[in-house]
Amino acid sequence: MNSLELLKKYCEAFGPSSAESHIRSVIQETLQDSHQFITTTHGHLIAFDPEAKGDKTIMFQAHMDELGFRPYRYMSDGYIELSPASPIPENASNQLLIFFPNMVLGILVIDKQERQHRYFLDIGAQTKEEALERIPTYSNGAYKGGEFHETPNFLCGKSFDDRAGCAVVSNLLLNQPRRNNRVIGVYTVREESGNWPIPELRYALLEAGLKPDLVVNVEVCPGGPTPLGVEPLAILGQGVALTHMDLYYISDSSICQFMVQLARKEKIKHQHMSERSGGGELGAICNELGVTGYSLVIPGRYMHSPHSVISRNDYETAIEMVHAIARSGDILRK
Repeated sequence: MNSLELLKKYCEAFGPSSAESHIRSVIQETLQDSHQFITTTHGHLIAFDPEAKGDKTIMFQAHMDELGFRPYRYMSDGYIELSPASPIPENASNQLLIFFPNMVLGILVIDKQERQHRYFLDIGAQTKEEALERIPTYSNGAYKGGEFHETPNFLCGKSFDDRAGCAVVSNLLLNQPRRNNRVIGVYTVREESGNWPIPELRYALLEAGLKPDLVVNVEVCPGGPTPLGVEPLAILGQGVALTHMDLYYISDSSICQFMVQLARKEKIKHQHMSERSGGGELGAICNELGVTGYSLVIPGRYMHSPHSVISRNDYETAIEMVHAIARSGDILRK
């Protein structure tokens, strides 16, 4: 399976925050011939080769959950009010959602209020009872999205945040070039919800003797340009974004220097980014494990929307970068 086939398979899998079992099984299916797995209480997936050895242990991490919805209130006229797992863009109104386990489709309707938007689902039900029968209270929903589509320069699909990161990590695990470091892959859950169950990840890694020396997070962030007039943090097509800091974590300056020098040495097209208004779980993971970390970012247009766009070049250079890190003999050397 090549890198684009892997990305397509991951993007089209279902797996909103707190309901990641399907995407987790898809990832395991793609890796099962060469790796062992540990699944934690809340569903983090750890993939590793028990025979692998190396100077350092590097954990490559991406989150496998996508933006999700849960039923909040059932209305007498058959509409269902929803609770989203994280902020939803206004342009998502009138888009198609799918709810598991009954595979029911519905249209997202956003009531745009000044202080707080409200989110409703139209499944064509006429009564509260009919809506409850078709979408039980324990259901989980996500964007239905469209088919994965590629052009010579760009890729369009659902949930690149962070299925693109997952595909980059899996590409590394599936290809076994010469390495100086032991590599483990970690696919985390619930990132979009902000409710990050990190302590159990630490327990699982320590119990298995897999404590890393470095965590490399692979993520997707808002990029541009777009017609909306917002100055982007990163530009699509300019290569993987080496990210030295975000709102929750500042990478050690020696690691930042190493990553820049490595990208230059390997002639990997790259750009630089520092995020001051947002961030992900890297800081929480590093602080919990007591190790240093760094983030590689793929810029994406239309984040948290049913359809998003990334650059083929940025995706491919992210893959090049994780392979370069894995085979480097100089990482973390004082």
